[in-house]
Amino acid sequence: GDATVSLTAGPNEMSEPRTMVFHIKSVDLHCELSVSQAAGDIIPVVAFDADTVFVPYTGGVQHVELTSNTDWSLQTGASWITLLPPTSGNGDYSFDIIVNSNSNPEGRMTRLNAIHAGQVMASMVIAQEGKPNILETDVTELSVRPEGGEYIIQVTANQDWIVDVGANWMRCNPQNGYGSGSITLTVDPLNSVHPRTGLIKVSGSTGAQVIITVEQH
Repeated sequence: GDATVSLTAGPNEMSEPRTMVFHIKSVDLHCELSVSQAAGDIIPVVAFDADTVFVPYTGGVQHVELTSNTDWSLQTGASWITLLPPTSGNGDYSFDIIVNSNSNPEGRMTRLNAIHAGQVMASMVIAQEGKPNILETDVTELSVRPEGGEYIIQVTANQDWIVDVGANWMRCNPQNGYGSGSITLTVDPLNSVHPRTGLIKVSGSTGAQVIITVEQH
């Protein structure tokens, strides 16, 4: 007999139209009903290929893949990150970013954002390790003249350091500092025929230590 058939269609979230064919059958009859639905509004998709990128302290070039079906722009507030152009586009994109070297012992972190219609659609963390603790001097042994004099010791460091002089015939200036710099060693004249040896100890705030042996003869 007669009847009413109700059809319920959900929203089309695809960018293409779609069609569904329904079959209505009886004993000796067959009817086809074709239902078409227009394309829906495109749901914007923007995504990076990773949530976090880890970068060594030396920095370098990092490759990033972006998947998108809409327009986008890239944004980061870190001065140690360089985005190679173009920094905006539409659709999928492969690009490189340049990360500067980190001269500090502390690590650092920033975010790379992909923006669409004024909103952050995707965000990737860029984390860079700190430079390993360094405390070095250009010499560990120093031979000085009998008449004494001034000698320059170069310090390479990324931490606080102090100088301890183990002999009263030597003096160092400055006696402390931070980072790389130079120490002026002043040695008194040798008033004896016998040579003498003294030690200079440069100690860093991280526990690192350099011992310089000074011989005067």
